[in-house]
Amino acid sequence: MKEKYTFAEMHLHTSETSRCGKVSAYESIPFFKEKGYDLVCVTDHFNERYFPQDCPDNVWRAETDRWMAGWYAARESGEKCGITVLHGVELQPAGCLYELLIYGLDDKDFFDIPRMYDLSIEEISALARERGAFISLAHPFRHGDRPDPSLYHGAEVFNRAESFHDDGMRDDASNNLAADFAAKNGLIPTCGQDFHEWRHFKGIATRFHGEVRDIHTMISKLFARDFDLMLPDGVIRPAK
Repeated sequence: MKEKYTFAEMHLHTSETSRCGKVSAYESIPFFKEKGYDLVCVTDHFNERYFPQDCPDNVWRAETDRWMAGWYAARESGEKCGITVLHGVELQPAGCLYELLIYGLDDKDFFDIPRMYDLSIEEISALARERGAFISLAHPFRHGDRPDPSLYHGAEVFNRAESFHDDGMRDDASNNLAADFAAKNGLIPTCGQDFHEWRHFKGIATRFHGEVRDIHTMISKLFARDFDLMLPDGVIRPAK
C-alpha cells in the first residue's frame, strides 16, 4: 500500500496581521490548497512592535484579538476550501534579534499571558514544555544572535529567504550553516517558505509521514522526526 503523506507549509505570514505580509489569508490558504498542500501553519509575527508600548493588562485581550486577525481569516478560509490550518507564531523576545517559530500555543495562551514577548528565552522554553509545544529557531544565521540550543527543539535548516534573494540570485550559505548548527546541537531540522508574498512561493514543504490534521499529531511527528524536508530541485532530506 502506498504510504500516506501530509504536505505542510510551516512558515506563513498573512497581510491581516504581519506588517510585512502582502497576501491575505483569504488568498494564500486556497492557493496552497491548489498547489497540493494539506496543511498550513500560520506563523504571524508577534513582538512588542505589534502592540501599544507597555500594553496594559486591561486592554491586552482586545489588542490580542486584533493581532489574531490573520489567524481568524486563515482558519475560516481553510474551513471553506478544505485544508487544515494550524496556529503557530513567530515570536521575537523583546531586546533580541532572533525569532522563534512556536507550534502548540492556543488562543487562550495568547489572551491569558500579557506581553508574552517580554518573557525570557528560559521562560518561553519552560512555557513550551508545560504546554507540550515545539520551538524551532527561525532562520538561525540571518542575525548573529542565537540563544542556547538546549532551550528549544529544532532549527530552520532551510528558509526560502535565505536562499532565494530579492535579486534572484541563489545562495545557500546561511541555510548550510543552519543545517550544520542543527546537526552539531542535536536539533530537529525544519524548513519553511517564510511566505509573505506571491514571489516567495518555491514549492518547498514538510512532508509528514501519515495523516496530520491537528496540532498534537503534528508536534508528535516533529519530535519523532517522522517527516522529510522537500527542498528545491527535488531534494528530499529525511529528518532522521
